[in-house]
Amino acid sequence: MRLCNMAGKLIHPMQVRRGGVRNINAALCDLRDLIDCYSVTKRKGCLLALDFKSAFNTLRHDFLFAVLERRGFSREAVKIFRTVMESAKSRVVINGAMTGFFPIERSVRQGCPMSAVLFAVALCPLVTTLCSRLEGLTLSAGSLAVSCYADDVVVTLRSLEESRIFGKVMENFSKISGLELNERKTKVMLFNDFNPCLPYDVVEHIKILGVVFTKKPQDMCEQNWPVIVNSLKGVLSENSARQLNLMQRVWFLKTYGLSKLWYTAQIIPVPRKYSEEIRKVAYRFIWGGCT
Repeated sequence: MRLCNMAGKLIHPMQVRRGGVRNINAALCDLRDLIDCYSVTKRKGCLLALDFKSAFNTLRHDFLFAVLERRGFSREAVKIFRTVMESAKSRVVINGAMTGFFPIERSVRQGCPMSAVLFAVALCPLVTTLCSRLEGLTLSAGSLAVSCYADDVVVTLRSLEESRIFGKVMENFSKISGLELNERKTKVMLFNDFNPCLPYDVVEHIKILGVVFTKKPQDMCEQNWPVIVNSLKGVLSENSARQLNLMQRVWFLKTYGLSKLWYTAQIIPVPRKYSEEIRKVAYRFIWGGCT
């Protein structure tokens, strides 16, 4: 498939949905609601959590530059990216001896501020093609085909035909971009005995962007909150012996303790038993057992 066949409007690397682009919290809430909906209905479908092999290390530079030009980046900007990336060289130690320098023709540098954005732009052809060819699973306000944040990509399928379309699009994209799926780490969550005939492991729960999603919505709390509460306990226990005054303890609790809760709490509400446990741990840290 030629690059022009995978063209499309530049999409922000969060979530693509028929109703528009979503931020990360809204994207995860949509996945939660979708799983909830399909777990109580008889509609069939599946959710794919994709994992790319050495994602940042295998992206082809020629493909990246072609996508940048296709997506409307100026010649000056593309020239700067070329200069930075094509001038990169490396050498390795083999049996104690250093090799000569060789050019790096793949990868975006991990840790570089622009790498995540460049990788997201490189995924745009895949995302836009899947969105144009897949209906995805249905939500109340539309349908969800692809959810994407950096290299964390989730695809939903509703039929065998869509499974075949996904396989073909992914195969063509891998050939031109250098990005291949890791079949051992790519996971599938099935709804209502749907069989997509894909070579990936079928699982009952999937971790997406730090949140564990399960086929049964009522199990999501038990998969997420015990881990978070234990992490909070660990942080507060390690710092409980520090010589801090009252205001410093409150500040520490808000900044380093309760910050662990807010991200997940926006997706999965805190059950009462865990909120009471959090309250006790927080009071104990602030007051040190004093009345």
